[in-house]
Amino acid sequence: MKRIRPNTLMTVCVWIAVVAVGLTSQPAVQSATMYEEALARIEQDGFTGDRFTLCVLGDTRVPGLAKIFPQNIKEMNLLDPSFIVDVGDLIPGYTADTARIHRQWDDLLKVATASRIPLVRVVGNHDVWGRQSQAIYKQRIGPVAFSFYYGNSHFICLTTEQPGYVSNISPAQRRWLREDLEAHSDATHIFVFMHKPIWASESWLAEVHPLLKNYPVKAVFAGHDHIYRKDMVDDIPCIVTGGGGAELYAGEFYHFLHISVKGEDVQFAVIKTGNIESVDVVTGQVIETAP
Repeated sequence: MKRIRPNTLMTVCVWIAVVAVGLTSQPAVQSATMYEEALARIEQDGFTGDRFTLCVLGDTRVPGLAKIFPQNIKEMNLLDPSFIVDVGDLIPGYTADTARIHRQWDDLLKVATASRIPLVRVVGNHDVWGRQSQAIYKQRIGPVAFSFYYGNSHFICLTTEQPGYVSNISPAQRRWLREDLEAHSDATHIFVFMHKPIWASESWLAEVHPLLKNYPVKAVFAGHDHIYRKDMVDDIPCIVTGGGGAELYAGEFYHFLHISVKGEDVQFAVIKTGNIESVDVVTGQVIETAP
């Protein structure tokens, strides 16, 4: 069973025409949002089993767009997961120039076309830093919070960048989360994604974690910090995977995660960028025999 459920509370309309206030230039021709394209490809998969893989990475913005992110895409293509989740900070952002914002999204779109795998995006603070950038994000990428079903698992993508509730989960989003968890309580596994690792905050521990621990949540993923780290909140692994391409913190390494779901079992692996090679990495003789 597979279901896709966008967050209607957080997204007034996914189909937003190019009429955003202050828009000074047209973006590259884009027939659908990146969200719509990714979820349509996942839906077309038609998968109903309980054995699959996915990859997770974050903070893929420049300089990642120039080198590291394309390398990660190449390596994830070789692993052939069912889909990829990027936990945010997709572009440099932080500009009032709408034409420049659109160019940054155009640059991302060009790089992302190298992915043979559906790429689901989570919003980061370099993607949305105010109402103008959020309107453009919804126009180009899609909703800022949503969920979908794949195989025996449910996937929830939250926003920590909602204007007025930055670095927090708004009351409206918590209400939606509560309803979404209950509606998909039949899932064998639930995975939660967001940009900022706010699971140690007072509001998360008081308002969000009590919801999650009542359901089969197997992990919470975030980025923002350009590091790899695994925390535990009670028995829920909370993983920071911010090594997707942006400049690293001292002593850290570029990486992505590979998650394997096999029935009721879930396995996690951290893969350092540059360690996955094609079978053709070393080639020898080509011998042809007579028919």
